[in-house]
Amino acid sequence: MACTMKSVTMRAPVTVASKSAQAGPVAVAARKNAAVPARAFLGSTKGFSARSMSNTSRRMVAVKAVGNEKVAEGYATALAEVATSNNSLEAVHSDMETLETLFTPELESFLANPVHSDDNKKSVLVKMAEQAQFTPYTTNFLKLLVDKRRSSAIAAMVSAFDDKYCELTNTEVAMVASAVKLESEQQFLIAKKLQELTGAKNIKLKPTVDESLIGGFIIRYGENGSQMLDQSIKGKFEALAAEMA
Repeated sequence: MACTMKSVTMRAPVTVASKSAQAGPVAVAARKNAAVPARAFLGSTKGFSARSMSNTSRRMVAVKAVGNEKVAEGYATALAEVATSNNSLEAVHSDMETLETLFTPELESFLANPVHSDDNKKSVLVKMAEQAQFTPYTTNFLKLLVDKRRSSAIAAMVSAFDDKYCELTNTEVAMVASAVKLESEQQFLIAKKLQELTGAKNIKLKPTVDESLIGGFIIRYGENGSQMLDQSIKGKFEALAAEMA
């Protein structure tokens, strides 16, 4: 879930459901940047340049991101197993959807700051969980992530849990880009058509708006969006131009 999108899920029998956050914002303490004294560098700077340092920084960020994804997958699978064994998979998934809307950059920064104690971090998360009426499984899981120093992977874990949920519930995820915001009835009809095409038990739409399409919509589904249905005016113009070329 790279960008923030409101998802609509269609299950059999056909229904369209959406969930909004139930909790208000959580106050997060901020800390002013402190000056750090310079240290002597006892070595050669030969071979170092702004470009090489920049490339090194990018590689470090990439490695960290991959590491968080691996960690997130493991924790998400464990949470899905606990939720399933306690007949609470749907409830925990609902918690994850709410958590995604509440997990702001400010909260992420607060949890990543080593200055704040684990007890303080857990207190903030528990308060948020109580306001959002999370299940005990989700609340305890968030506290476990703090204890294990894995709170930085919460955002990635939410995304990984959604993937695991879709796998367990035979849910086909489809990205729908449209020139204007789609009405609920339009989303329902698209989901119903995709259910017929894919044979999936459930369909989860992730709609976005792309004004460059002029009109209509484009649907991407299947593994990594390998399948596409282009019903946009832009697509029709491009097809017509290709025929005339």
